[in-house]
Amino acid sequence: MVFLEICSSRAGAFAGRPFFFLFRAEALFGLLRQAETQHLIHRARLCRTAPRISHLLFADACIIFGRANANEVGVIRNILEKYEGVSGQKVNLDKSSISFSGGIVDEVKNELAGMLGFSVGRSKTEMFRMLVDRTRKKSKYWKMRFLSGTRIIILIKAVLQSIPSYLMSCFVIPTQICQRLNSVAARFFWGKKQEERRIHWRSWKKLCTSKFEGGLGFQDLCRFN
Repeated sequence: MVFLEICSSRAGAFAGRPFFFLFRAEALFGLLRQAETQHLIHRARLCRTAPRISHLLFADACIIFGRANANEVGVIRNILEKYEGVSGQKVNLDKSSISFSGGIVDEVKNELAGMLGFSVGRSKTEMFRMLVDRTRKKSKYWKMRFLSGTRIIILIKAVLQSIPSYLMSCFVIPTQICQRLNSVAARFFWGKKQEERRIHWRSWKKLCTSKFEGGLGFQDLCRFN
């Protein structure tokens, strides 16, 4: 099984408008579904009880699943080239990568990566680091504003802790990533004084308990995962 993580460089007259980006993304999925119908590519199953999937969309990135052979990778490459020509978007090769399930020899990995011009494989932790980066970026933006304690709690529950929930419904996120996400939320809650960390007067584990137990009802992402 092969995993293609594809990030696009936005281009064209409607690059900054999410509405048109969704139209273009639907065109890509249409090409993938057409290839599936013609049995040119095949969906992957992440575990025995999971449904078969061909792709996942996350913001302006797309993860495509398929079999690790030259025929299917060639079909995916043709689909991406057709998508670039029609949509006005271009695949960002520097940010895109290809990863493989176990049992694939290095020669095959290098051959398939060369067909697409992607870099090969990152560790699972590296693949999901974007969640930490995106969460940290959100929290840094909010720290520039004056927020009440109630608003901080709402932002943590409704935004920061909802960012990884979609991927968690499909994958088991590395514990290290979950711990980093918890740390970002905790630092945002207690705040910073310039670059100096403030004292965390209560452990994050305690804040994740219910209000009846003296906590604030935050989600412990390690347990949720």
